[in-house]
Amino acid sequence: MTWIEVRRIPNNHLLARFHSYTDYRYRLTDGSEIPLRVQYAWCARCENFVEAEDTYSEKEINERIERCAAGSHTQKAWQAALNWNGYLQSPARCLSCGSCSAIKPLRLNEKIRHPIDGGAIVVAGDGTLGGSPFAPAPMFFDHQGLRIVTSNTE
Repeated sequence: MTWIEVRRIPNNHLLARFHSYTDYRYRLTDGSEIPLRVQYAWCARCENFVEAEDTYSEKEINERIERCAAGSHTQKAWQAALNWNGYLQSPARCLSCGSCSAIKPLRLNEKIRHPIDGGAIVVAGDGTLGGSPFAPAPMFFDHQGLRIVTSNTE
């Protein structure tokens, strides 16, 4: 299983760890699903390092549509994503609290200052924790990046 970590420099103190094998999906109004891309960020509302949306541009969605087999379920799902009201204009949201105004994206392997105390930190990953990947249960989000709570009977 791979991971992403936020570490303090120079003592290498671990501040946060994220498993990069997740199954986050947007559920569209027609019931179709597309993958939700994740970026790592600081959320001022949570006062923590979090997973946040990494939204698709209209160009990226069109490229995905072109790569899909004509008429396939996947192509139809991406076409439906283009019709999502307000989706392309929505700012990225924190996947923990839903805030969109308090997100500061972090880039991998870039040394930056900690948002609170100003100390140096780095976000790095692609290490291995060991064991085989498991299939996590999917988590669903609406077009605004807000988590959809589902029943256990789905």
